[in-house]
Amino acid sequence: MESANIYVQPSRTADWVVHEIKRLILDRGLQSGDPVPSEVDLASMLGISRSSVREAIKVLSTLDIVQVQHGKGTFVSNMSLEPMVQSLIFRGALTPNGGLMALRDAVEIRAQLDSAYAHAVTTALHDHPDEKLRDIVYQMEVMAKKGKPFLELDREYHKEISRKAKNLLLSQLIDAFWDIEEAMHSKLRKLSTDELIKLAQQHRDIIEAAEAGDIASYRALMSAHYAPLLDTLPRTPELDMATT
Repeated sequence: MESANIYVQPSRTADWVVHEIKRLILDRGLQSGDPVPSEVDLASMLGISRSSVREAIKVLSTLDIVQVQHGKGTFVSNMSLEPMVQSLIFRGALTPNGGLMALRDAVEIRAQLDSAYAHAVTTALHDHPDEKLRDIVYQMEVMAKKGKPFLELDREYHKEISRKAKNLLLSQLIDAFWDIEEAMHSKLRKLSTDELIKLAQQHRDIIEAAEAGDIASYRALMSAHYAPLLDTLPRTPELDMATT
């Protein structure tokens, strides 16, 4: 590590320390659960004070990059997307319409991701029925006929589909966007029994298209699946202005 950069503009020192610790984690190939050098060692390596290291560790902890275990040391975190989710939920709460604009943004991104990974998912499921997905859909259908919503099953369904793409970040993003949807769910209109039955059938149609290897139908069904929800959610003013 070069320490000459420490003497750049003082206002950037804190950011520089955070950057250097992140670079150290990457350079050493540290994984989740691995220990990070102590404050004393980091201060010596970077040529800075322990207080500067301590402040940087606080920032990295807030970002869930490291986890401080008192009496044990500092370790690389599992780097969940929880800080991002909480920021988005809080951002949504401060926007008009009680966060529904923020929810629309999250749902639109989910729809785009599902379309982008259609090939990977259909390839994984083609001629290889997934019993877990089929069981989830069956449970949806049972609840729908009773007029009961099935938000948790819906979340597990989409998480399971994302796993078929074999992309860890995709699975984490889908999970994070569901956190946002669950936080806002109470503000959405309740679906009728007929609407719930139709929704459950959509989930079955989607996996059947994937199992048939029909990418075009899979994408079309996914788009139709998201459309009713998106139609009820308001757009942000900026997007309206951009499209006029």
